[in-house]
Amino acid sequence: MVNETAGSVTTGHTCGSCGAPRRSGPWCPLCLERYERPDPPLPELGELPPVRPARAPHVFSRTKAGPTSFGLVGRLVLSIVPALVTFFAVRNVMRSRHDPTLSYYLVLGVPAVVLVAGFLAFVWRKERIG
Repeated sequence: MVNETAGSVTTGHTCGSCGAPRRSGPWCPLCLERYERPDPPLPELGELPPVRPARAPHVFSRTKAGPTSFGLVGRLVLSIVPALVTFFAVRNVMRSRHDPTLSYYLVLGVPAVVLVAGFLAFVWRKERIG
């Protein structure tokens, strides 16, 4: 049986990968695999590939200092200063009720709370220490 678009069918043989009937040519038109795949050469006894040593699992911590983190003391200092700034910004908003400067403090106080919350999440995330 001959098909003009796909080539001639070789009877009695199928593709080893997908089971489609073999066509003329070195490639299967359905799965694009070679009909005869050469086996990869086995390494000889003295030519074995090097074995990578097993790595130790990574250690993460919020309180221990590492190469890119401050440890507990540094994180506390980085947390107290922005928290105080935010406290005073919010306190000024609360003290200035019915004052024309309320909008001014809201413009400063609300972004301060959002920025400090993001900063504290960044400071207190777990860091890789080893």
